[in-house]
Amino acid sequence: MSLTRSLLRLRPFLALMLLALMPLALPGVSLAEDVILFPYFDANGQNGVYLSWSKDGRNFEQANGGKPIFTPPQWGGGQNLTRDPSIVYHDGLFHMVWTSNWSGTIFGHASSPDLVTWSTPQQVRPFPLGGEQPNNVWAPEIFRDHVAEDYKIVWSSTLPSEFNDGDGSQDPHNGDHRMYYIETTDFQSFSTPELLFQDEGYSVIDAHVVWQPTGPDDTGRWVMSLKKEQGTEQGGKNIRLAFSDAAIGPSSFGQTTQPIVGPGTSIRGNEVAEGSSTVFWDNEWLMYWDSYGNGHYSMASSPDLTTWTDETDALSFPVNHPRHGSVFIADKDDIGWRLAARADLNDNGMLDSGDWTIFNANHLASLAPYSELERSLRGDLDGDGDNDFEDFRLFQSDYDNANGQGAFAALRDVPEPGAAALMTLGIAGGAARQRR
Repeated sequence: MSLTRSLLRLRPFLALMLLALMPLALPGVSLAEDVILFPYFDANGQNGVYLSWSKDGRNFEQANGGKPIFTPPQWGGGQNLTRDPSIVYHDGLFHMVWTSNWSGTIFGHASSPDLVTWSTPQQVRPFPLGGEQPNNVWAPEIFRDHVAEDYKIVWSSTLPSEFNDGDGSQDPHNGDHRMYYIETTDFQSFSTPELLFQDEGYSVIDAHVVWQPTGPDDTGRWVMSLKKEQGTEQGGKNIRLAFSDAAIGPSSFGQTTQPIVGPGTSIRGNEVAEGSSTVFWDNEWLMYWDSYGNGHYSMASSPDLTTWTDETDALSFPVNHPRHGSVFIADKDDIGWRLAARADLNDNGMLDSGDWTIFNANHLASLAPYSELERSLRGDLDGDGDNDFEDFRLFQSDYDNANGQGAFAALRDVPEPGAAALMTLGIAGGAARQRR
């Protein structure tokens, strides 16, 4: 008989009290722990999708040892990139969409129960054959519409008819983008595309949509961040907000704000901006965006979506310049990757002597019988399958970075790898690199 059923046989009041205390009292039972996830790409998107995560929205760590969590399908017609990844979690599955090339008529979709094992990638053609086809399908963003109980995917496309209409709304890159969306419940059938953002007479790209539970009139609303894709001399290359009532329909997003970040604003006003995404975390709004012309990501915070503070200097990523990702919140227990600092081997949220004990116990030992995750928990910090001299140096560096320079030297009373062993391993490692 389960513990829960046994408790329910007790007097009702006592049973309810004990059940309420179970997550706190029983060993091995953990409470849900949300984290911010940030999938992104690098270079041109040919290497796959990478994942980083954060507990505070400012300091991000890499998952999977900095290797891609998803690699591009090699579709025909050059549709083999994974740019602009966007992920949502609902009902036991993560759904991801991405840009498969700079030009074309499709975007990609795949699902996963844990961000580790993925379904066969699917090509989605949002504009049905037989109708007008777009020049491109850029930056699809997926979100769960809890009001309509479906998934919505929003993206930007240039249609030839829009580009050639002579209204002067085109951008400097031979595009004239408008924001479209489709709906689905099963990722097998999709609605016909409709405009989502009211046409305000200029090219727009890179929409991201998030729910605001309490709007100005306490009813809740949807919030879209987007980029005005026109030159700075036309008031573009910056990020704005638009809003929709709870029931999303064609052209329901409007009420566009003035620019918030990027050219024409007080926040990173000399840096062009794109690829924004927004999340409500720890009682504040956090907006992230790609300052692509300056080679870094940026972030601002706000208590109310009106007053914003630049926090870019407080933002730390494990790579110099992640490219156009989208933040979202997920329960740590639903994610198959280990989410802990690289050298935090006991997963207690800090780098301490306990991590060194684990590292030292597995140094130079064979890790072949273990899985990739288990090897990382035994000190394979560089993901090459062993715990060797390079891993020792990484541990030393991480420990000092976390605890202050010289902190690792304070562990001298804890036995460390013998100098001779480290020297031998260093020579062997150098020789191996020369042979390559």
